[in-house]
Amino acid sequence: MHLPSRVSLIKTLQRFLVCVKCGAFLVFSLVGEWPAGAEELSLFARGEELFMQNKLQEAVPLLEGAIGENPSTPQVYLYLGAAYQALGLHEKAIDVFKQGIDRTDGYDAIFFFNMGNSYLALGHQDTAELMYTEAISLKSTFPKPYLNRANTRVRLGKYQDAIDDYTIYLRLDPTTPQRTNIEKMIALLGEKLLEAQRRQEEEEQRRKEEEARRKQLLDSVLKSLEEAAEETQDVEAGTEGAQEFSEELELAD
Repeated sequence: MHLPSRVSLIKTLQRFLVCVKCGAFLVFSLVGEWPAGAEELSLFARGEELFMQNKLQEAVPLLEGAIGENPSTPQVYLYLGAAYQALGLHEKAIDVFKQGIDRTDGYDAIFFFNMGNSYLALGHQDTAELMYTEAISLKSTFPKPYLNRANTRVRLGKYQDAIDDYTIYLRLDPTTPQRTNIEKMIALLGEKLLEAQRRQEEEEQRRKEEEARRKQLLDSVLKSLEEAAEETQDVEAGTEGAQEFSEELELAD
């Protein structure tokens, strides 16, 4: 799976932070959500500025301070978690997103989505799939979790589930620049499923033929044993008849 670069991650977050609406879903809206206290705003504003300048190491302590002073503001957790992700500190990012879920309201789908990205970066594909699923359950019109879950399911070999997710993603985001590649992936996965079905049918046919062959062999051996048993009985019956005839001759003498 292609993981976003630091630059693309920052650009994506910048786009999110301009009051973007995805259907009825407001991804981010900073206006009017910060407390009146100038100190909290200053910490976040300085951290945000450094983050946008890609000065992540300098931004992190300011964003950490903003969380400590105003723990109920969800955007701080999103910025700090994104900074940790860009620095490759995914365990810390996961911890920050979990704190955001526990301490804030309204952004849980985004937190779970980002947790999925970090778990995926750590190689925990099964857990990443669960995080994307949780994000989808919270906001079924949020497109990105479908795409990332689809990619994850391809790696897990869940091809039909991946096709379903890709299809939903294209419906939710029909103008995505990745549409051509996604459609190619859907076609390739469809071919894989057909090939797997063909192999399964061939294997089932071989199994049935082998079972029939063994049954035929069993019947043949059983028939031979039964015929041999009948011949033995005939011989024994003939021997008994000869013995009785001999005894009758002896009595006649």
